[in-house]
Amino acid sequence: MATLRSININLPGTYGLNTIEDTVPAEAETQSRFGLVVTNGVVDRNGKVTSRQDFVNQTAGFSNTLSAIFTHRNSDGTDTVLSAGAGIAYSGIASLTSRFDYRAGSQIVDVGGAKTGASASGLANDATAYTCTVVIDGVTKNVSVVGNVSQTYTTLMAEINTDLGAAGSVSLVGGNLKFISATTGASSTVATTAGTLFTGALPTGFVAIRTASAGTITNDNWQFASLSGKIFMAQAGQAFTCLNESTFDVVSVVGQPWTSSPNIVVAGYGRLWAADDAAGGNRYTLWWSNLLDGTALNSGDAGNLSLINAWPQGQDSVVAVVPAFGRVVVLGRNSILLYTLPADNDPASMSLTHTVSNIGCVARDSVIVTDDGIYFLSDNSVFRIDQLGQVTSLLNLENMSKLYAEDVVSALAAETTTKIRAGYYPKDGLYVLSFPTSNATFCLHPRKMIPEVDVPPATKWTNVARPFRGFCFDKDGNWYCAGTNGVHKYTGYVPDGANNAYSLLFYTQWNNFGDEARLKHLKAVTLVLEAASGQTGTLYWLEDYLAGTENSETFTCDAVEFAENPGIGHVRVAIGGSCNVVQVGVGFVINAAAVTLQQMRIFATPGAMKP
Repeated sequence: MATLRSININLPGTYGLNTIEDTVPAEAETQSRFGLVVTNGVVDRNGKVTSRQDFVNQTAGFSNTLSAIFTHRNSDGTDTVLSAGAGIAYSGIASLTSRFDYRAGSQIVDVGGAKTGASASGLANDATAYTCTVVIDGVTKNVSVVGNVSQTYTTLMAEINTDLGAAGSVSLVGGNLKFISATTGASSTVATTAGTLFTGALPTGFVAIRTASAGTITNDNWQFASLSGKIFMAQAGQAFTCLNESTFDVVSVVGQPWTSSPNIVVAGYGRLWAADDAAGGNRYTLWWSNLLDGTALNSGDAGNLSLINAWPQGQDSVVAVVPAFGRVVVLGRNSILLYTLPADNDPASMSLTHTVSNIGCVARDSVIVTDDGIYFLSDNSVFRIDQLGQVTSLLNLENMSKLYAEDVVSALAAETTTKIRAGYYPKDGLYVLSFPTSNATFCLHPRKMIPEVDVPPATKWTNVARPFRGFCFDKDGNWYCAGTNGVHKYTGYVPDGANNAYSLLFYTQWNNFGDEARLKHLKAVTLVLEAASGQTGTLYWLEDYLAGTENSETFTCDAVEFAENPGIGHVRVAIGGSCNVVQVGVGFVINAAAVTLQQMRIFATPGAMKP
């Protein structure tokens, strides 16, 4: 009678995904800790794969989808969660309050900011008719205003609104004139021509007519930044915006140095940093604000730096900017620039310390600063720039997702880059990278490096119909994501409705029991799990590298083995079939409690040599 043999896998999945090596070498026992599939799991503090928690909706009465989310730290130390979706920026979690509505096409006439209704308009006191044209949704409106000595902005706007009629309106927003269409959506547009009303009539205070923002219900690609009690918002195609943290009123940003609007805004070292004015034809300038005043971009010690001659291989374009670790890292599309700040953090004296060629960043919101470095998505992988102060560390950027690179490339190919979102959960040290279109999120564990390979283990997350669309965390350790119907919190294991169902799934690599030439007659699989009594699961097994050979058996964690509920117990499942190599998988629909994989043992008896 043939001797029963077994494959023993301790801590299955603890090294995460490995799809570039399909088989387990006979001499590499630890190789079995990788998985060809490790879905909806995390590697816990004990090094075991356990089911991730759910992101549970915290918002009542909201029926749209949020696409961006950010935590603003208020001056009093409290937090405010900001989000954006369907053309509106909101504050709040349990309920969302509209703070900035950009669904209508608009255009700002910058008159120096800080104007109120009682401010003098600056129109001369004579019979001259000052004119301009405003094209609203394709219809031309001719505006004509006659000045007088007592004319204020209130009376000026009343006269303009009379000429605009029902098509739109003008009001003071952030101390400037803002023309707004009466309609919303992508066809809602405003185009203002100065005429004599603005170029001649307002000689004191008039700055410029800013590039128009088209109306939208989908353009929610805001990047947020916080500085000195204010919230800054930037995205291509929309006016650069600053909100007061207490009232959320729009604050004037005077002297904006870009032609149109930047797509990048970040805060660091007491300053605001901006870049990527694609519509203005400038993707090569880095701007910074006056110290402690993000609204002053052309006064004090504000400044800018042209990167045209800094790129290592000709012209490139800025995708992201990261002020961190005493540096300002500029991630271009195909290269990276590393600037080092002097001791006084004055950007005017920072020096170009190093450049990297042939590696760049593909998506602005893939960039995250963690406690060990800067993570970002390139064309073919996730890379890390080390926190260490060694300049030479940039010479060999580590490919952090090389074990499953094709999975990342496939998700990237199916995604619009402006929809890619990354997040960081400092409590567990997780870097997550989400591709909403394919509903694929890669979760890296930077605090748990795999021996010899020296990359973090990673798992892949999915939901049935609720992709993750942005992440943020607050000072109390709560982790949130933006998504369908509101703000979602990482908490518990009870799925938030059928659309949020998810399963923990692990598949081994192909294993030949140390001898691929001999048949194996499969007998059973024993699992050691930590799970709740009554937890159901499904065991899968496949033979000889053939996907079409998959078989399955369901099982239930019984009350005796898992009496502690949840507790650690054994599950034994009989399997059958004969093969040279075998792959075994196990899946659990998460519905009340966590499931943790402790051990897997596969039993078979050896058969004849296979020719």
